Amino acid sequence: MSDYAIGIFEELPTKNTVKKAIKNGQIRVNEQQATTGIYVEEGMVISLFEPPISLTPYPLEIEKVYEDDHLVVVSKPAGLPTNGNYYRTLEAALAHEYVLPKIAGALLSPRTVHRLDSPTTGLVIAAKTAKSRFLLGQQFEKGSIQKTYHALVMGETPASGVITTPIAGKEAMSTFQKVSAVRSPMNDYLTLLRLQPKTGRTHQLRIHCAASGFPIYGDQEYAEHTIQNKGLFLAATAIAFEHPITGANLEVTIALPAKFENRMKNEDKRWKRHRR
Repeated sequence: MSDYAIGIFEELPTKNTVKKAIKNGQIRVNEQQATTGIYVEEGMVISLFEPPISLTPYPLEIEKVYEDDHLVVVSKPAGLPTNGNYYRTLEAALAHEYVLPKIAGALLSPRTVHRLDSPTTGLVIAAKTAKSRFLLGQQFEKGSIQKTYHALVMGETPASGVITTPIAGKEAMSTFQKVSAVRSPMNDYLTLLRLQPKTGRTHQLRIHCAASGFPIYGDQEYAEHTIQNKGLFLAATAIAFEHPITGANLEVTIALPAKFENRMKNEDKRWKRHRR
């Protein structure tokens, strides 16, 4: 059932969403609750029960970088969960002042089709219709959506590289290119990297950078010694994908947060004072 249901319900675009729906009792077979182990046979009546989800809007203005009737790409601020059982989330903020598009399959509020860690800032895609949500979910499942991040890391790095450290027993791959570096009295170097995850493991870039000997600046979970109370210096700065309805190739970008350049300038000044 978990394999068969992918693609027959637009509301369930990926294998994970299908498994979650089965676990929550939302998929029925012949009016009986389904299990993942059921083999689909001819004549079965398979239905989906999905109660309308209405989020309590959270009054927070979110920067919209790209928007049309089918989707919106926004810049998530650091410290805001993407979704989940909280009042203060990106999805709840998107429900604030939302204008329901007058097209078939419109959702009650935009639904994110992927996640960023709470301390990470940057671009997130949210679907406005069930069809867009389904098709974008398929793109993420196939790995055809290209995400680019920038991170400020502690230490000196090679000019470029590929990281393949497994995560939670699963294959994982990230590539990186050095953009610039400054000397730092605490870390010897602070290096700005451009990173692209080729797989989608939880905390992938944070784990990969730490495992490679250059943890992300401000990472309280994976860096042994780092700055406190300045946030995580990781930003999703570009995302490229195929528009789910028009088929057009879209690439949405944002500028690097100012705190990255400011921190590098401050560290460079501190190093020069330290060397006098």
